[in-house]
Amino acid sequence: MAQAPLSDELAQQAADAFKAAGNKAAAARLLGVAPGTYDKRYNIAADRGMLKADDAAILEAAAAGGIDDPRNLAPLLEDRQGRERQRLFAVHQKSTPFEIKVAVSDESTAIATGTAKITWYAPMDATITEVFFGLSAQSSSGAVTIDLNKNGSTMFSTNPSAAANTDTNLAGGGTAGILGTTTWAKADKMTIDIDAAGTGAKGLKVIIRGTRS
Repeated sequence: MAQAPLSDELAQQAADAFKAAGNKAAAARLLGVAPGTYDKRYNIAADRGMLKADDAAILEAAAAGGIDDPRNLAPLLEDRQGRERQRLFAVHQKSTPFEIKVAVSDESTAIATGTAKITWYAPMDATITEVFFGLSAQSSSGAVTIDLNKNGSTMFSTNPSAAANTDTNLAGGGTAGILGTTTWAKADKMTIDIDAAGTGAKGLKVIIRGTRS
């Protein structure tokens, strides 16, 4: 006569007992069953996914190392949880969006053309997704065009440009910047040039958006 399959309730009891007791022998005693009976229930619980592989490995390792009291497992479990938190934090950090705002000029002085109007160093490895700029005072005639350079070479295939009488390069008549280079590495030397200054434009701010990588 075929034996009835073990109920989920008994399998879960085996899993819970293992987690509470720390090893199979103690779990069997906790449930009041023979070691052979418990071993079968434990294997069924594992097959049904009621025991996480990493929990089981830690508990088995603890038992092999002579740690019988589950309360003494705390350092092992905390170490595993700490490593997992660090892994998740690193993944989150790598994919975190960021925005850098760079003031290229002051608010009162008309901008003028020139190279390396401001210099800074990339604070992290990153993928750049968008670069645009705005002005606190518009150019009354002529466009304003900028360049963003990494280690002396432009990152644009098409430079962003703001038309006269507009606040940003995203306004009507302006040109959106198209990136030819989309990454920088931590400590890359970054500079911004003003290729065309228009007339009377002031307060140039460049916004750089991307994600950590």
